[in-house]
Formats: sequence, C-alpha cells, structure tokens
Amino acid sequence: MKAPIFIVLLLISTIAKTQEIDSLLLQSYDIYKNADTLLHFPNSKDDIDINIFSIAAKSSPTLYEIKLKELESNSYKKDWGLQIKANSYYNFRGVLDEETNNITVSRFSAELEWNILKGGFVANRSRATATLLEKQLLDDALDQENRIIWRRQFRLHYNYSINQELLNHFERKNKFLERYFDILNTLYVKKMIKREEIINISNELLKSREQYNQIKFYQENISDSIPPFFLNKQLPLIKLQLSEIDISKSIENEIKTTLQKNIIQRENRAFKDIKFSLYANYNWTETMTRQFSSPVIGARFSAPIRFNNRKKIIQTKIQQAEAKQEDNLIGKQNQLVTYLSAHQEKIKDIHTLYKQWLILEQRKRIAQIVREELGVSNCGLLMLQYTKEQYDVIENVLQLKKQLYTVVSHIVELNQKQDVRHLISSISFNQDNTLNNVVITKNSFSQKLQFQFLKAKKIERVQMTFRDHSFEDLLKKEGVEISFTKPAPNAIFLEKLISDELKIIAKK
Repeated sequence: MKAPIFIVLLLISTIAKTQEIDSLLLQSYDIYKNADTLLHFPNSKDDIDINIFSIAAKSSPTLYEIKLKELESNSYKKDWGLQIKANSYYNFRGVLDEETNNITVSRFSAELEWNILKGGFVANRSRATATLLEKQLLDDALDQENRIIWRRQFRLHYNYSINQELLNHFERKNKFLERYFDILNTLYVKKMIKREEIINISNELLKSREQYNQIKFYQENISDSIPPFFLNKQLPLIKLQLSEIDISKSIENEIKTTLQKNIIQRENRAFKDIKFSLYANYNWTETMTRQFSSPVIGARFSAPIRFNNRKKIIQTKIQQAEAKQEDNLIGKQNQLVTYLSAHQEKIKDIHTLYKQWLILEQRKRIAQIVREELGVSNCGLLMLQYTKEQYDVIENVLQLKKQLYTVVSHIVELNQKQDVRHLISSISFNQDNTLNNVVITKNSFSQKLQFQFLKAKKIERVQMTFRDHSFEDLLKKEGVEISFTKPAPNAIFLEKLISDELKIIAKK
C-alpha cells in the first residue's frame, strides 16, 4: 500500500508544480502585455521647431567693442586736425629785456594750425575708415561668439530634454526588470534556468538604477537654467540636409582677408610719419614806448629720413594675415568634415537600431502566434526576453539621439549659412518589407498558422503552388497579392520560414 500512496503523492506534487509553473508562465505573458503597451520607438516627427536652432545676438564685451569702434570712427570723421595755441606774458616788475635792451610790458600770441597729414585731417579720415574695417572684423568675431554661446546653451537644453526621456525610459525599464527578475528568481529556485541568467538580469537592473540616479541628479542641478520651452519638450530625431552645408572657401572669408589687408596697408602708410600743416599766427607786443602787432601765415613740413624695408614689411604682414586666415579656414573645414562623418555614422546606427526594433516586433508577433496556435506556454518568457531587448534598443537610440544633437549643434555652429530652415529635417524610416513573393506550398502547418505568420511578417505578395479558394479568399481579404507562377530557384518558401522561426524559439 505504501508504494501506491507514494506514487499518488508524487503525482500530486508534480501536478502542483506544473500548475505553479503554468501560473508563472501566464504571469510572464501578463507582464509582457503590460510592458508592450508602453514600448514605443523614439519619435521622428515632421514638425520641427526651427526656433531652437536660431542664433540670437548676446550681450558680450565684443558687442560693446563694436559700439566703441562706431563712436571712434565718427569722432575721427569729425576731427579736422585743427589746433589752436595761445601764449601771454606780462612784466609786473618792469625787468629789462637784455636781448632787445627794452622793457616789454606785455606780450600775447595766438596761432591756429591745420594739421593735414600726420595726426591731422587726412590721417583722421584714414583712421576712421580703418576703424570701420576693424568693426567689420569684430562683427564676424561676434557672430562666432554668438554661435559658440548658442551651442553651449543648446547643449544644456537638449541634454535636459533627452535626459527626461531617459528618466521615463529607465523608470519603466526598472519596473519591468524587477518583475522579470522575480519570475526568473522563482524559476531558478525550481532549477528551471541557469544561474547566469538571473545574475545577468540582476546586474542589468543595478546598472539601470544607477544610471537613473545619475541622470536625475544631473537634471536637478541644471533645471533652473532650462527655459520653460524645453522643460516638457520631446525633441524629434533629426538629420541634416547635406546640400545646405557650405564647406567651401566662402565669399565671407575672402572679404575678411581683404579687410585685414586694407587695415595693414592703412596702418603702415608713408604719410603717417610725414607732418604737414598750415597755420595763421597773430603776435601782439607792448613796450614802454610803443605797441605793435604782427599777423603771420605759413606752412610747416617735416619728414624722417629713413632707409628701411617698409614695403617688404607691409607685404610680409599681409602674407602673415592671409596665412592665418587660411589656416583658420582649413581648420574649420576639417572640423566640419569630421562632424559630417560622425553625423552620417549616427544616422546609420539609428537606422540599424530601427531594423533591430522591427525584427524584435516581428519575433514577438510570431511568438504570440506560436503560443496561441501551437499552445507553447513558455513563449511568455521568450516575449519577455524580446521586450527586454527592445528596452535596450530604446536606450541605445536615446543615447545616439543625444550624440546626434551634439554633432548637429557643432555643424550649425561651423556652417557658413545663417538660415537653418532648410538645413534640419526629421529622420524617415524605411518600413518596406523585403520578404515578398514568398512561395506557399502544401505543408503540415495549418492555414490559420500560415495566415497569422504572413500577417506577423507583413508579407504583401505571395506565390501559391496549389489552389485553395477559402485560403485565397482569406489572403485577398487582408490585401495580400497572390500569383500562381512557377517559383524561382532562389525562392523563399513559407514552410521554411516558419520552421526556421520555430527553431529559433526552441533554442531560446
């Protein structure tokens, strides 16, 4: 009697364990359904707010230096080089002037001088023009400063916005991983999975929590510096129109070189050392015996006698300025090419992740079909694994999105064109299905399973080697195109596709 009782108890225990495992598998499917409703690939909207890329003028020392140059230029234009001199003398004690042997009671002289060259009319006109040229160079420097300031501020803004997406993502992911870990832990206790699986999920959960805390700490520190527009703004995935990017030697750079050349030539003109002026002088003198005055007009001229290489010095300074400008331009071009290459890599990586996302979505649909049509209960765990991989894909996309905005901001800063309306566009994803003209043959799989598989794979065109009106009507109702041509040698057979997917599920 003991043996039958033992067998009965063993059967009861086995049935209880089986029911408990089935309950876990059903619970895993419920977790998958709850998580699946929250899973969305990061958006790529068409409505891009170009205002976030607008570069506005900021108050800076360079801006005030430009205003100062304008005032200086106006001052030079109004300075005609006129100079007045006056001198007076009165002899209170009646001292004898030994040179004239007379007593000069008082003396007065006044002179009006018009400096024409050095420090005068012509020089001031030249300095006014040179100051305006310097102002134009400062305008370019101010534009570069504004671009740098914009990029640094924009970096805070897009980091905050994308970090908010990451926080929401990690919050959902952590809840999912916690429930996923509980199920795997129960299965591990029952020795149904390996220890490495639960260790991997545990490490990933700890890492995800740590990243969440780091990002949250960063957000709290910079939130006061973020404008209201970016507080709840979700930025789209963007790309650049390469045709709108100017990496050539632009007219602006040629103008800048010409400005520097003119400034050097004006600073080293020969008349800056030559003094020429016209003057009018009036002298009045009173002695003990008489009074007399003497008006005088005249001209003054002075020029240094030098033997130097003034022309060669000017030419060398011009060549030096041109070389610096050329080096600066080449450096910017190299930077721009580097960032453009990085931009293309980021776009390519995002498209690759999108393809991975579509594959995971497809495999989840297939796993659900297998669970419903073939009654494979462990598909719930498999769909949880696919869901975890999708969370990883979203995280990678958001990190790439942050890197992409960094690259785009640098390119906008370096691009010569001011207008960015046609420079920025949203990323478009290609959802074309390459699996078309799949061949359907008579096989052991049910028509319902084959139909659901075609829907899961989103196959729109098939070739059939047999006639079945009910199956054909079902396919046509879903918009699937059917042909009855002879299959090509390299044709893809639906039976093989289903078998391959079932093998993948079996390996999991």
